[in-house]
Amino acid sequence: IPGARRVDEADTLREVRSLVVRIRNEFGPEVIDYEEQVGSVLPIDQRLAIWTSSRVMMHTPIREGLNLCPLEYVFARKEPADPGVVIASEFSAVSSILNGALRVNPYDIQMCVTSIDSALSMSQSERDARQGRDIDFVSTCPSGLWTRNVLRDLNDATLSKSTSSRMDVVGDSSPDSILAREAELGLERLDLLALEHAYKTSKTKRVIIIDFNGTLVVKEPAGKYLKREILGSSGFKPSHVTTLALARLCSDPLNTVYVVSGDSQQNLERAVGNVPGLGLAASNGTCFADPCK
Repeated sequence: IPGARRVDEADTLREVRSLVVRIRNEFGPEVIDYEEQVGSVLPIDQRLAIWTSSRVMMHTPIREGLNLCPLEYVFARKEPADPGVVIASEFSAVSSILNGALRVNPYDIQMCVTSIDSALSMSQSERDARQGRDIDFVSTCPSGLWTRNVLRDLNDATLSKSTSSRMDVVGDSSPDSILAREAELGLERLDLLALEHAYKTSKTKRVIIIDFNGTLVVKEPAGKYLKREILGSSGFKPSHVTTLALARLCSDPLNTVYVVSGDSQQNLERAVGNVPGLGLAASNGTCFADPCK
């Protein structure tokens, strides 16, 4: 949703504009056409003009629902047009729909670079084969059919809810049901006394990796923080006691301590960047800082 996370959008725009400037300075202004679109939808004629003139479509959201633009791209480049190649984020819904797409992790820069090179240098036969995996589905499954299927599933869910026997078999998502299923799987709680004993008696070097959201700070539900200007932790910082514990762990010469998070670099540095000797890995490892004593 445009404008929902202004700080994140501003950071992303700044990075993209910087990349465009570097590319143009290195290879000339004619090698890249750059335009910023305000809003979430382009008119259909403008979208078709872009799809038909592009050999590759790169679609790399971090999180979203079903975006139909990659499906439009596949359809717009069916015969007699030259098939295009879709590069889709593994976090997007279309990555599980388009079997012919190249799937990437947007956080893995090397994977993205390799996929772009593969798409641009792909042989005609492979491009045809990849399009063939998707064109029948895209051509025969319009949005109206998708809407009818959703309504059918909702109706089926309503009917099944009225039968208590099925709920008794499957179970629900209440805490009691979850704990019961965990017990059946034989899951055991961490033995804190055994962990403390092992830590105190070990004389070799230790690597300690600690998650940030949900461990050092309270993690919010996804539906809540998607509408905020910052991610996951909403700017929360660890408690004073937790910060002291981190500092104590980092002060031990046998320890190498890292805090990892999917949060942004700015949020993670604001929260725990002042702890001496603490290593940081933000944005799921995209931004990395070794411990500094």
